Amino acid sequence: MKTVRFLKLAALALLTAGITVACGEIENKKDTESLEQEFLTRLQSVPFQEKSENESFPEWLLSKIEIIESDPATVSNAKIYRGEWEKQIVYLMNHNLNACILCDVYYESGSKILLPDEKACSDFFSKSKNWVMVYRYGTMN
Repeated sequence: MKTVRFLKLAALALLTAGITVACGEIENKKDTESLEQEFLTRLQSVPFQEKSENESFPEWLLSKIEIIESDPATVSNAKIYRGEWEKQIVYLMNHNLNACILCDVYYESGSKILLPDEKACSDFFSKSKNWVMVYRYGTMN
């Protein structure tokens, strides 16, 4: 009888812990969604900065721009933003083929930034800064 009661208490404890974890995950998801919305609002107000004569894009980025401009039937609009995150220059590409805002984010070196979970996304949304639109193409205003 004591074993059955112990197992029931253990199951209840695990269930309660599971509910707590699940609620925490929901809360974190809401926080991330809120940060994402704030981030998108910030990006919408970022000015377009014409490239100066002595400024150039990294080669890997020029290759991506060439692909965008070579097939207007596929990519009808695009914006590229430059910002800072973790004390590094980063580029965010936003175009009509993206399924999410963080699908195409790269370090200045061209290495893709992988944001594997809610915590990493939240960090990027809240700590990236100094965004400037450096490229625009097509109908996206």
